[in-house]
Amino acid sequence: MSGTLFKLRPDRDLQCYFERPSAIAAISGASAEGFTVSGCWRQQFDWAVVEWNRDNVYEHPALRNLPDGDLSGLTLSYEETRANCIPPDSTLYPTVDWPYLRIWAEAAGVETLYKVPLKKYAVALGEYTAPSIQFELQGLPTSGDYIELAWLDQHFNYRLTGSDTLETAIYCLAEAITSNQAAGGVTAAARGTIIELTYHGSAGSNGNRVGVYGTVHGVGTEVWSPAAGKFAGGVTPSRWHVTLNFAALVDSTGAAVPTSNVRKMRWTWSAE
Repeated sequence: MSGTLFKLRPDRDLQCYFERPSAIAAISGASAEGFTVSGCWRQQFDWAVVEWNRDNVYEHPALRNLPDGDLSGLTLSYEETRANCIPPDSTLYPTVDWPYLRIWAEAAGVETLYKVPLKKYAVALGEYTAPSIQFELQGLPTSGDYIELAWLDQHFNYRLTGSDTLETAIYCLAEAITSNQAAGGVTAAARGTIIELTYHGSAGSNGNRVGVYGTVHGVGTEVWSPAAGKFAGGVTPSRWHVTLNFAALVDSTGAAVPTSNVRKMRWTWSAE
């Protein structure tokens, strides 16, 4: 039986590995057009990888394809859907190499590991939803008191006057927040005694990790409910389209990646 072997074909050319013993993963439904990686996480830093390897070490020597690591003339384009994994545009520190396509490439007889940031070559397929949080100002307004909201390195307050009600104080604080935030920051909307903050500074689910604190200074007859909380409801698209031109890849340091002699490559997914 004869046939043509194509590099990076899912049902012929890829393998799956995972962090043991706390994770498990496997490739299923592999065909010439795609595959599914599924499994189970048990700790925060669990991971699964899909590997392409130049050297076929699994099949009988008489049946193995010859090693050919020249990918320089290839462009790989694929669509990916992630569930319960860290998204490609996450701002979390990569304790596991989930943001990168890792490439072990040889040049002048020396093998070097390159980390190619997949986000640079990916486009989200879908809409982002910005996270938000609500605070209600309760109690009695007292002239001279300060009401404050703070997050990250941002801190906004409003000093009540004798003519203020809780509603007017909330309105003034919301105006101060919205008018003083740089593009892509936080906007605020006042509805009676409730202020709603919407976080635009880091798209989608990234903002769900940002905490907000409410404080009162002065006589303190006012009180925030809740006193603190995190932005919530931010959604990052689960579908991404990735295009990798192996003749023009750049790694995380800005260095060009030589792809005429690649030994192996690894895509990594980690627990969200």
